[in-house]
Amino acid sequence: LGAGRIVFQDLSRINNAIKNGDLRENEVLKEAFARAKDSKLHLIGLVSDGGVHSHQDHLIALAGEAKEAGVNNIKVHAITDGRDASPTGAQGYLSYCEDELGKIGDGYAERNQNLILSQIEAGHWYFVAGSYIINRETNTTTFTNYIADLTNGDTILKKVGPFSNSGGPYPTGGSPLGIGGRWDAGESFPGQIDEINLYDAEKDSSSFQQHLDSITGGKNPFEIIKIAHDISSNTTTIEWNSISGKAYAVDASFDMIEWNELDDGVIGEKDLTSFTDTETSEGETKKFYRVREIEE
Repeated sequence: LGAGRIVFQDLSRINNAIKNGDLRENEVLKEAFARAKDSKLHLIGLVSDGGVHSHQDHLIALAGEAKEAGVNNIKVHAITDGRDASPTGAQGYLSYCEDELGKIGDGYAERNQNLILSQIEAGHWYFVAGSYIINRETNTTTFTNYIADLTNGDTILKKVGPFSNSGGPYPTGGSPLGIGGRWDAGESFPGQIDEINLYDAEKDSSSFQQHLDSITGGKNPFEIIKIAHDISSNTTTIEWNSISGKAYAVDASFDMIEWNELDDGVIGEKDLTSFTDTETSEGETKKFYRVREIEE
């Protein structure tokens, strides 16, 4: 039977409403969003890409329009499909929705988590610097932090990030500091902050390192301080200026042409680090050593 015109089915009709902006002008939705401004908006329905009885992109569009209308508290109650879509595909659909919804408001996606909190010593004093860039079109923030454990004697900044937060702007003012973890999940920075610098523009780490140098006096030149040979044990100990936590490699040579790596995982201690060479060399009268910084 012909209708004499194109009659869009529900999926296409809603897709078109999203595309041409008609969804935003829907009076029923506008009233619902207005009522939910000072409370919560609950979105309940099927979640999948099946397109028969629902489509996950419609959920995302509704949440986006609600956010634009001033609704800040949106709860999604997802009902997985399993009939018009894969019965084992729920995890993928929910993961997709979580990522896309996270770009709209103050939600978060799993990928925003990081492990820097586990590297912070509670009670230590830290120098913290950071810069961030906000993409207004996608409502995402990419930020990079630099930290130095002053209690541990660090003189070189450690780069943390960059990370992308799909939950709005970088927390400032009275908000918890966004160093590691998720600030919307109530995670906190356990260290004590001695210096902090935040810039709402991308900055090179050298400017932050310069500021840290003005506080700590900078780092000592990287050089071997002492080489001592113990005749009784036939061992040689090398000592050099070091940075706490930094990895070093120690090499040895008899002619300064061919070098043999003795260890490539010596972790630096505060100010000075030492390594003992226990390899004996029969018939050789001279042995040279060098220490290398391992780039992260």
